Amino acid sequence: MRLKILTCFFFILLAQEAMSQGNINGRVFDVMDSLYLPYVTIINLDTKDTTESNLEGHFSIKADIGDQLLFRYLGFVERTITLQNLEFLEVGLKPWVTQDDFGFNRLYVNSGYDFHNNLWGSNLEYISDHIFGRFYLRPTISYYFGRKGSILNSALTLPTVLYQYPIFNFGIDIQYQRVSIDHYQYENTSIIFQPKLRYFLAHIGIGNSKYSKDNQVDNLVGLLIGISDELVIGNSYLPIELEATLWGKNIQYSASLEYSIYRWVEIGLGYQHYRDFNSLVISIGYSIRLWKKIKNEY
Repeated sequence: MRLKILTCFFFILLAQEAMSQGNINGRVFDVMDSLYLPYVTIINLDTKDTTESNLEGHFSIKADIGDQLLFRYLGFVERTITLQNLEFLEVGLKPWVTQDDFGFNRLYVNSGYDFHNNLWGSNLEYISDHIFGRFYLRPTISYYFGRKGSILNSALTLPTVLYQYPIFNFGIDIQYQRVSIDHYQYENTSIIFQPKLRYFLAHIGIGNSKYSKDNQVDNLVGLLIGISDELVIGNSYLPIELEATLWGKNIQYSASLEYSIYRWVEIGLGYQHYRDFNSLVISIGYSIRLWKKIKNEY
């Protein structure tokens, strides 16, 4: 009789243990570009169960509340999460950062030549560290000058004003341009909203243009649309940006393309057209890390 009671008690404990052990489902993504990560190794440190994420970043593993899951992926910082519940789990992993990383706290300095207007100039661009959360600043200023006149461009970009992992990002770009060439000049000011869509970053903006020629002044309101994306050619990534602004009956076009050489050096090509103004600029620059700030942790 005692043996039967012990046997029943043993099976009840096994059943309770089996019922308490559930599954946790989730998805793993790269916090820098929100792309899902395949073949990430996930280890339950309490039960020693192991699995991998699939091609779309999905995973499923036996776990219970309070268990610790270790996420391990080559080139990324390991992350351990203690389960608070068994709801769907979104897990972001950070790329491993070194002191030569192309990330933040960097100053980009380049010099260039405008073939169409015979102007020489330079450009400064700074990418700050994260101020809080994923929010950071990206101010830019460039100045070209010569016998024909001068071109001033400035911008303040807030790439991540609103962020909701893993697929949505919303930024703002404020741009100012002043062009003075021979017998005409103009000033354009624009505010551009930049929602990140599935495959590219969209540009949607409004602006004001003051165009002067032969003592005649036009004040116009404009609507801007454009895209930013990275072209992948072999093992190289080429950031490309295209924009078009409708100023009344006139359309302003601009395009730029960049290519990195030897990790810190990059060359750029830019084109712009607006009424009497045409510009074709080629530039070469260097990236400088202002200080070391390595944080390979969560």
